[in-house]
Amino acid sequence: MVLLGIGMMILSATGWWLTTSILSGPGFGDVVEQTFQKQAVRDYVADQATLRYASSSKFLTAARPVVAKAVAEILKSPAVTSAVRTFAETAHEQIFSTDETIRSNAAASSAATTIRTAMQSIDPDLAAKLPTSVLDATTNLSQNVWVDRAIRWSAWIEGLYIPVGLVGLGLVLLALRKARRPVSGFRFTGWTLAVAGMVPVGLGAATPVFALVGRNVDPGRGAAVAAFVGVLLSDLVTAGLVFSGIGLLLALVPGRDCSGVRVRFERAVGNVRRIRATPRLQVWLGLTVIVLAAWLMVAPGGLLRIVGFLLGALAIFAALIVIMRALRVLEPDQTLRRIRKRSIWSVVLAMLLCAAVTTTATAAVIVVTNLPKQADPRADGCNGSVELCMQPLNQILWPGSHNAMSSTAYNFFSAEHTLTIPEQLNQGARALLIDAYYGYQQGGIVRTNLTGGASEDEVRQDFGDDAARQLERLGALTGVADTSGKKQDVYLCHDYCELGAIKSSTIFSEINDFLNRNLTDVLIVDVEDYV
Repeated sequence: MVLLGIGMMILSATGWWLTTSILSGPGFGDVVEQTFQKQAVRDYVADQATLRYASSSKFLTAARPVVAKAVAEILKSPAVTSAVRTFAETAHEQIFSTDETIRSNAAASSAATTIRTAMQSIDPDLAAKLPTSVLDATTNLSQNVWVDRAIRWSAWIEGLYIPVGLVGLGLVLLALRKARRPVSGFRFTGWTLAVAGMVPVGLGAATPVFALVGRNVDPGRGAAVAAFVGVLLSDLVTAGLVFSGIGLLLALVPGRDCSGVRVRFERAVGNVRRIRATPRLQVWLGLTVIVLAAWLMVAPGGLLRIVGFLLGALAIFAALIVIMRALRVLEPDQTLRRIRKRSIWSVVLAMLLCAAVTTTATAAVIVVTNLPKQADPRADGCNGSVELCMQPLNQILWPGSHNAMSSTAYNFFSAEHTLTIPEQLNQGARALLIDAYYGYQQGGIVRTNLTGGASEDEVRQDFGDDAARQLERLGALTGVADTSGKKQDVYLCHDYCELGAIKSSTIFSEINDFLNRNLTDVLIVDVEDYV
């Protein structure tokens, strides 16, 4: 009965979380509003919003990192946060009002207008150059068949999670009432509840896996998704911690002999006197007080929260003792077996194991469900066409990307593209023209290994005055850069790594990943080689 009751209570808590955080428009709005307080989310939204329109604006192409940073700062303003929350609730309403729609598009014009208005107070020139539909890149909400089914099943979740929780609680109370040995019943119930509460905690601990899964395609997106999932699961994780905490308190309620609060308080006072009489314990007590005092001086808020939490837990513990004694569920008994340290450590180990198993299982599901579909040569042909399989390479027209690494996505100065190389491949490019140089990290930028020196006149002739001034500012034309040829990390750059660089190993790894996912595709990689 206890196991069934606790299982129903955990299920009820999950239903409560679904109802308040996902199925409810205002609840989902709260999640989105809290998510927008995360720097990773604001950075990704700003990056995608500016990246989408960089190709149509020379200003955004050259200054996209600056614009993206400004937009990210604007996104955390109260006016924008409120507008985004309203947009989220509207989008939620559209999604949950559809039955067969696979994709729901919601306009964010009000949010974009708010961003523009907020930016005008900071930088009017920048606001004037910002695209009107700055948030369009973030307003595409995709669904799949499982999401559609979940929406259709949501009604019964909202209607049943409270009755299920009450029935579960009733089963646990009935089991404790009918137990032939109430103390054993309390301890078993408490330990079981403590272990079961770690299931939601383990689920929340798997959140970083979303960032790892998304890193191969877009690190910013992976971090943003992980931040969103972390906020989304926070209430469920808190519920799990509450279950575990209450379980531990229940297990300890009988104590040594089911005595009352007064007797236990007197024992605690006696233990304190024993500590005062033992020099070794006094030393440890003194060190503990020093640490707590230092913590109070450095971060008083954090320490006070923990102290308040412990006092609250102690008050609940005392209240449980009083209630169980008043109901005569617990009677004084000097013959009770004391809880052994071995039993406590066994429960702690079980809690950690439960959390670890849940985390591992969740991570495995995330990874498996995000594995790319493998290509079938018999169905897909070569580069999407069976007719190409028998053709010589030089008889085929290859869509190519010149200076593929020169992209605003990699923060190149005066970039020629707006997409990452994996995104270019996904868009259909099958020939990549890249330039390889020796370079090295120094002072937060990548410096070119200029073994042959550099002519300022040639730079001005080839790239213009702005590029020459940029290189001079970075020290590339003033003899600061290394010319020894000893620092030989390979970067993909366009003439000068100071104007933009991405490590070659990163790009080749991403190309390798693309080919692993697309087994029948052929790529041409043309390396303009300066190494």
